Parts: sequence; C-alpha cells; structure tokens
Amino acid sequence: MVRKLKQEDNRHLYTTTTFSFQKGHGKNPDPADDYFITQYTEKGWVRGQGIFNTNPPDFKTDYSKALEGTTVPLIIHEVGQYSVYPDLEEIKKYTGVLRPSNFEAVRNNLRKKGMLGLAPDYLKASGTLAVQLYKEEIERALKTKGVGGFQLLDLHDFPGQGTALVGILNAFWDSKGLVSVD
Repeated sequence: MVRKLKQEDNRHLYTTTTFSFQKGHGKNPDPADDYFITQYTEKGWVRGQGIFNTNPPDFKTDYSKALEGTTVPLIIHEVGQYSVYPDLEEIKKYTGVLRPSNFEAVRNNLRKKGMLGLAPDYLKASGTLAVQLYKEEIERALKTKGVGGFQLLDLHDFPGQGTALVGILNAFWDSKGLVSVD
C-alpha cells in the first residue's frame, strides 16, 4: 500500500532517488524517500519506452505490476520523448545565427534519393505514432494507483544538444499539425 501524507502534515518532501543511471540506485525508493522518481522499478518499466518495443499500446494496461511493493508515491521520469520526423518546412524559419544543418542533411539525402516529396508523409506518420504513444503512456500513469505524477522532458523539439526531434511542437513552439485544440 502506498503511503499518503496526511492533510495536517506541513513539511517538505524529499527524495534521494531522482532518476539516475547510477548503479545500485533508482529501482527502489531509498528509506528516506517521501516519493520516488524513476523510469523502472526492480519489477518492471513505468515508462512506455521500455514497454512499447515488445508490447503494442492497448489503452487498458497500467503500471500496477511494476509498482508492487512500492510504499511511497512514484513519479515517472521523462515520459514520452518519441522521435518525430523533421518538418523540412521549418528550415526557412532559421533566419538568425543558427543553421539547421541537421534538417538540411535530411532534405539533401531525400532529394538525392528522389524521395523529398515523401517528407510530409513521414512527418505525419511518425508524429501520429508519437501522439498515440504519449497518450497511452500518460493514460497508463493516470490510472495506476500509486503513481503520484509524471515528468515530461518537453513537448517541443530541442535543438540545443544536437538533434532532439521529440516534440509535438517544433523548436519555435509552433504546431507540427499533429494535434488540434477544438
């Protein structure tokens, strides 16, 4: 059973287990933890990237098995991060000192292979899959007893560490046309 803090508890919460690849840490909460941040426990993944390579999304599964024995609320570390094919139309938005050489390389490679016209279809297909996987992963978290929340790395592409095209929005925070708000 997951421990819950009482309403009258007026104290700070602590964790020593903010997800880390450090050996010996991260699969179980440490004794001092008020909550636990991880991608997986010793009983399994609590993040889709560790599941969807072998199991398709099904919108009925949760992470209960992986949380068995966990006694504090669990926060899932960096949900999502599914790659989306680059929107080559974004190249013209780079008008300052940054040059989108990564996008130019993709465009040049497609052009060389006679496949440039397929780029919008690749964007739409990979983006549609990314949206479905985000949805599945977030819904699993929300319906799992003991999950206290989740962290998103970001919902927009991040050009600061090379190419991280993991967003539903582009690096300019503009829509890629993958979702709509009605």
